[in-house]
Amino acid sequence: MNSSSGDCTADLVAKAISGIRTSIERYLAVNCPRIRSLVGIAQQKSVKIEFYGFFRYYAPSEEFPRFSDAVAFLSKCVGDIVVDIEGVNLELEEYGVLVSADDLVHICSKLVDASPLATGFIDKNTLS
Repeated sequence: MNSSSGDCTADLVAKAISGIRTSIERYLAVNCPRIRSLVGIAQQKSVKIEFYGFFRYYAPSEEFPRFSDAVAFLSKCVGDIVVDIEGVNLELEEYGVLVSADDLVHICSKLVDASPLATGFIDKNTLS
């Protein structure tokens, strides 16, 4: 991570949150159909998604080259990390995100229908 923990500026906090939010949204846009199916079959009330699931979908920045850099920065600067995805506040826990099945269905219904990632036809410019 190129930003020191003493640089907890509003701009860096916003950039870290944006990177995390985008990573989670991209992950869910691709994986929601499978996750919703499994939740329905198992009749789960909540789902925990571990951070490593988001790594592949993270777009590195100069300040935060890895997903874990953004999480570590926010942990030091703001403590509890809450990311809004489609009107649902997701609190990042030590190793992932715990989301209720109802919230997951809501998020997925918004992301999957709107995402080029979910169709399998990905424009390389969409990911940059």
